Amino acid sequence: MADTGKQAVRLAIALSISVAGFAGFDVTARAAVPDTDTPVLRLARTIRTTPFTGTSSSMRDGEGSAYVPNDPAHPNIGGTGSLWLSEDNGRAVWEVDPATGALKSSIRDATWQATKQFDPNTGTGTGSAAGSNRDPDLESMAYDRATDTLYAFSGKCCTSSVLPTVFRLRRGTDHTFHPESFQAFPSGSDFTAAAWHPDDHSLYVGVGSDLRTYDYVTNTPGSTFRVSGLSSIRGMTFSDDGRDLFVANASVKVLRVDWATKALRSGWSLDLKPFGMLDSRAVEVIGDQLFLLDGYDSQSSGDPLRYAVFVFDVCCSEAGVPGAPGTPTATPGVGAATVSFTPPTSDGGSPVTGYDVRATPGGATCATTTLSCTIVGLAPGTSYRFSVTAKNIRGPGPASALSPPVVALAAQFTVNFSATEISYINQAADYFGIPRVDALRHGARIVRFIDALTQPHGVGPFTPPVLNPGPGTVTANYTDPNEVVAMEQLAARLGLTMTEFHDVGADHLIFLWWVNTH
Repeated sequence: MADTGKQAVRLAIALSISVAGFAGFDVTARAAVPDTDTPVLRLARTIRTTPFTGTSSSMRDGEGSAYVPNDPAHPNIGGTGSLWLSEDNGRAVWEVDPATGALKSSIRDATWQATKQFDPNTGTGTGSAAGSNRDPDLESMAYDRATDTLYAFSGKCCTSSVLPTVFRLRRGTDHTFHPESFQAFPSGSDFTAAAWHPDDHSLYVGVGSDLRTYDYVTNTPGSTFRVSGLSSIRGMTFSDDGRDLFVANASVKVLRVDWATKALRSGWSLDLKPFGMLDSRAVEVIGDQLFLLDGYDSQSSGDPLRYAVFVFDVCCSEAGVPGAPGTPTATPGVGAATVSFTPPTSDGGSPVTGYDVRATPGGATCATTTLSCTIVGLAPGTSYRFSVTAKNIRGPGPASALSPPVVALAAQFTVNFSATEISYINQAADYFGIPRVDALRHGARIVRFIDALTQPHGVGPFTPPVLNPGPGTVTANYTDPNEVVAMEQLAARLGLTMTEFHDVGADHLIFLWWVNTH
């Protein structure tokens, strides 16, 4: 069954790709997956299984798959290739047209239970019936092209009464497959992946990091072997020429193994999560595309990606990174700037996963998955320009052109003066020979008054005012960086904090004119 303990966070990717236009698509005639060490995945489409196209039938889980190409000698239903999908929650397998997503046939619980055990004397199923304990954990599938035989493996999950089993399916006159016999596995057996090799005609099974052959007639597994770096095997399939093994693992990745050397191919550990997959359970190669089944159990019932098959194109351009985003624009803030931009015209063959914004000078940065980002820590009064790079699973692309320059702002302090305070500001303006309008409206002038009046030589011939706590009608904005510094220095000399300035406002400000003036 699908691992419900997996993290439930889902990348928000809108997928509305229709398969309706693929009718008549001959998947068997396509070329092979590119032989490259710089692969890039591109999501071509998805196949919905909840429900299947044009039906009310739905999968209740997603576990395994097998691809059966159409062969005129023994054609499939409809004369097209068939993608078989297995699930354990519904104890069923489903035959689907991989080009259109149309449901062809299904095999349900009652049929599995009635299947007879393989008898080596007759070479078919003539023994006892399977019963209800041999199909609760249908997992992997494999197709043997040499003998036109389909296999379905059922594991041990999730109680001790479940009996590990492999079912053999043969083609009937109705051009589809039916369970013909089963073999019982030893208790505890659990093969999460299976694949048939086209050269040595052997059936291979896998679980965890272990691989081995399996012979159905003798019901004998071979010796285990491993591929360095390959683990948590969930699904697997061979390329048509047998040179490569493709594996879906529990890290929601697809990997490629060079079968001759039993070594992982360089560059082939491709993350599927950016495309919306949450639990990769099976993989098939059909032509030059990869078909991967998602088995995540916690998708909402109406989600079109619930137990969906994701179909990927594989391209091999080394220019697999995104292009440059559009020239950004910036809006200045207090010691910060908000940078906006447009996405690149090319994603390099893989969806953009994020953006990095950089300030010049200084190199301050911010990262985002949207089309805007706020960089903080900028020096007030300094002019900045900004560039943006987009990134995908292949890495970051080239930087955009630099934005037009903007100047980071200083903090702004707004002070409202009462009528009494205004009269004393005017007296101060007269004393220092500064126009009263400037004294009232320009923070720089007022800061100069404060700074001067708190120096020993700046004593003014004024009487401390009786302050009116009510607000006045004149506002002074402290926006120049030097003004803010002067305010901070004044606060430090008098043992005050800027918060006190904010709270007390003009009353405290005017009062400070008269302290320490002796």
